[in-house]
Amino acid sequence: MNATVTLTARTPAAGFHDWVQRNRLWTKGMLSDDPKAIAINHEIIQWVVGPWSTCSTSCGQTGQQFRVVRCEKVDSRFYQILSDQVCIDKLLPKPPSTRKCLESNKCPTWFVENRDTSVCTDRCLDVGKGSISGNLVCMIGERTVATKYCDKLDKPNMECENPICQLRWNVSNWSQCSRSCGGVGVQARHLLCTWSHNGELAGSLCYSHQLAIPDVIRSCEVPPCKLDIYAHFVISIYTCIRKNYLDALKKTSNKQPVPSITILYIIS
Repeated sequence: MNATVTLTARTPAAGFHDWVQRNRLWTKGMLSDDPKAIAINHEIIQWVVGPWSTCSTSCGQTGQQFRVVRCEKVDSRFYQILSDQVCIDKLLPKPPSTRKCLESNKCPTWFVENRDTSVCTDRCLDVGKGSISGNLVCMIGERTVATKYCDKLDKPNMECENPICQLRWNVSNWSQCSRSCGGVGVQARHLLCTWSHNGELAGSLCYSHQLAIPDVIRSCEVPPCKLDIYAHFVISIYTCIRKNYLDALKKTSNKQPVPSITILYIIS
């Protein structure tokens, strides 16, 4: 019978090793022979199976798993992917490509321990909304598991009316000025959105409720630097002396040059 095949080139050793890795269904007789001789003397045609997929359902009901099953032939130079009919004609029963699976009999569900709807706690969920008394947990059967296993969309509504739940911005002290002297600097501070009654963090609710945001940056003035004070003093003296020097030069009748003036100052 003729069959359409796909040839994948390999070196003799590499090609045979590749087939061994993909198909462990060897007979004891084959294992006792030389691998290359087997590939030449035996027409090794066999079903090769891939790994099972994950179960199509994680809990609550029976699901399915899938895997690739294909007919292959190996020799010393190639492994060949054949049509399924080649293996069928050799009376090789095809392994199943699907199977039923069940990861867990019960799905994770939300449960409120010690629920008391008559009590609205100050565990705030929103502005004016507290939380019903009770502890919300995720359970599989009788076992408590991490909340990540329960569906957030199925999370029960725990809100109840509580006017104590109000928002406020918690501001830190202003930082030091960015400049220590000689100009205008800036100061900054941090903001945290909190519940007004207990100071606990409220996430991004201050933004979603458009609470007025306090300033977080402001300008700050600082005194002149010490060098600036001395420089201003020296320049003032120099200006005064230079003026007197020029006045004296104009009044000199004999037109003789006036000695130059050198000012030396030290800034400590």
